[in-house]
Amino acid sequence: MFSKLLIIAGLTLVAVNAYGQEPASCSTSLDRLSESTPLVSADPASDAITLEAGELEARFGADPTASMGGGVLLRQSDRLVGADRARYDPSSRSLLLDGSVRYEDSNTQVAAAGAEFSYDFGRIRFEGARFSLDGSNAHGAAQAIEINERGRLELDGVSYTTCPPESNDWILEARDIDLDTRTGVGTAKGLKLRFQGVPILYSPYLSFPIGDARKTGILTPQIGSTRRSGTEFMVPFYWNIAPNYDMTVTPRILTDRGLQLQTEFRYLTPSISGKAGLEHLASDNAFNDARTKFEWRHRTDFDNGWRNQIRFHEVSDNQYFEDLGGSLSSSSTTHLDRKISFEWHADHLSLFGQVQDYQTIDDAILPNDEPYRRIPQLLANGYWPDQWLGIDVAVEAELVNFERDVGVTGWRLNVAPEVSRPFEGAGWFVTPALAYDFTRYQLDDIEPGQSEDASRALPIGSLDVGVILERTMERGGRNRVQTVEPRMLCVHVPYRQQDDMPVFDTITPDLNLVQLFRKNRYLGIDRLADTDQLSLGITSRILDVETGKELVSATVGQTRYLSTSGVTLPGEPLI
Repeated sequence: MFSKLLIIAGLTLVAVNAYGQEPASCSTSLDRLSESTPLVSADPASDAITLEAGELEARFGADPTASMGGGVLLRQSDRLVGADRARYDPSSRSLLLDGSVRYEDSNTQVAAAGAEFSYDFGRIRFEGARFSLDGSNAHGAAQAIEINERGRLELDGVSYTTCPPESNDWILEARDIDLDTRTGVGTAKGLKLRFQGVPILYSPYLSFPIGDARKTGILTPQIGSTRRSGTEFMVPFYWNIAPNYDMTVTPRILTDRGLQLQTEFRYLTPSISGKAGLEHLASDNAFNDARTKFEWRHRTDFDNGWRNQIRFHEVSDNQYFEDLGGSLSSSSTTHLDRKISFEWHADHLSLFGQVQDYQTIDDAILPNDEPYRRIPQLLANGYWPDQWLGIDVAVEAELVNFERDVGVTGWRLNVAPEVSRPFEGAGWFVTPALAYDFTRYQLDDIEPGQSEDASRALPIGSLDVGVILERTMERGGRNRVQTVEPRMLCVHVPYRQQDDMPVFDTITPDLNLVQLFRKNRYLGIDRLADTDQLSLGITSRILDVETGKELVSATVGQTRYLSTSGVTLPGEPLI
């Protein structure tokens, strides 16, 4: 009966529940939405419908009618509906909304030209609507949308995607789609899947997750072609084992080679995380043998501050990535890293230890050019700032045993303490520093004329000077800060003869921002170049004031060597 609508101040309506009971209290404020609760509740007050309208015309009696205009707002629990105008239909016990209809709840937003709200059943139906779902990029359009009190969306003649609005790469089109926002699962009937506007899949029925929800099922098939393996077809199957475990199993058909099975298992607990992957081709028609790849990455965070990481990677043969890798980056792989490491960090001290090995899969690399195994490697770094007279104290130490089947092997110890005294102010710094670098070897399988216990010790003096200038800018209504940072580094390292020392892991790196202001032109400990050098550079950055994000950065610099260095790597000319 229409008499179940109570007029408040001539402009606000409160609908009582289906039993004809007036709610215990009502509110005319829409400034703050309440927490989400079911529309059908044992508490009569929770079924209250608050309606606000700028204009109201109502007629009571045997044939009651009502029409509202000047803007209409309707709320039930956490659901809010707005429209330009509305009309009460006593035959269907519903409100008919018209003109710029908007709907919101904790999970869904809908915009439509018109809607019908059946308040007795907590159901609202939109015609010609567009929708979006909170917590994801999910959005779309439909000929009709119906939302019920259980948080389900029923859509007719719908297109739907979870791609960002500016890049709708794939779109689902269906006769009917049901989206359950509470369980995070959607179902579709009469479905077409389009990618870049091209239909690639049809299914009479499909179940899929909404947003980031995970669901067991078949993922999007992949079709491709390679020169070495022919046409390939992949159908991934995702298994949602538990909230913190899952697995993907992918049969991969290669027309020139056979059937390959790819699996990936992932796991996650408060202290442990990782993934393991296995690829196996039982019989390669082109290679005439089985092909296998295994990879395992693992991390454990202990309660006492220690952290453990494991990485193991192995393939059955050196041609695996070229034949079966599937990308240019993987086909150019030359070594596979395998290591177990432990590390610990405190305020002023950090410790690191690892055992590291490699699988070399490039046939062009000779045995004496293969990387060394580190069995083991131990590192310790300490830093104690602002000590006596404002001096900063730092130390780096390493002990490592290099192993390889060919060439010189052995232990290397390096200890490098440093003291510095920073002077700094607003926008400038001057840091003189003095370090002492000591390195000693204990070698086996040495070459003729090489010492078994070679050593090196020398001081390193440096002066680091820099200025930071900045100015504010405004672009597109957002504040920016641009900096100009000139910097100069002067370094003096005296000459020490080092030709009798092996080269385990030292190289000449490409010049970059980090290398520009390094005190050793080599990357590694086996060589410490004597130098009198002056490094000059200027860096400019543009930063977003609100987020602190660096938007643009550019550096121009040069290192000038004021004397000829007598220390070189084998085969390298003097500079």
